[in-house]
Amino acid sequence: MELVFQRLQGLKAVAPGTLEFALACQLLENSLADPFFLEAKTEAGLVFELASDLSETVAGLPKTRPMRRVLSLLDEAIRRDIHFHRAIPNHAFSMLMEQLLVVRLPG
Repeated sequence: MELVFQRLQGLKAVAPGTLEFALACQLLENSLADPFFLEAKTEAGLVFELASDLSETVAGLPKTRPMRRVLSLLDEAIRRDIHFHRAIPNHAFSMLMEQLLVVRLPG
């Protein structure tokens, strides 16, 4: 399995508007929206890296991608309490999920 930074590099290496670009976007979105991935990364103490991955992904995704808003909200939720998540990683994921449950997406 590729790492997120490898998928980010893949996204940057292909031309927007191509099928390959759409596939690269989909792979990134699937990785970063996977609750098991998020939990593993936070419990491993890699919350700063996760926040960086999310920010870079949101910046690289076209505004037309539906998951861009979700990943942006996830990035915001992580950054809001990033030092807490780093200090107490075993509670970070459950706290993060609680924060996300109260966020309502438009439409």
